[in-house]
Amino acid sequence: MNLTDPRPGEGSGLAGLVERVRAVDGTLDVVSPAGAGTRVDVLLPTVVPGEK
Repeated sequence: MNLTDPRPGEGSGLAGLVERVRAVDGTLDVVSPAGAGTRVDVLLPTVVPGEK
């Protein structure tokens, strides 16, 4: 699976999600072992009010 170059006309799918997560300095990990379900883990930075 190519997460960086979606095929034209097929929407952005995971590639679009990767792009949006990276835009806010987050990380995305896809775990999909054979014969099991797929898990998508996304970690996004948080901002505490009053802190920079």
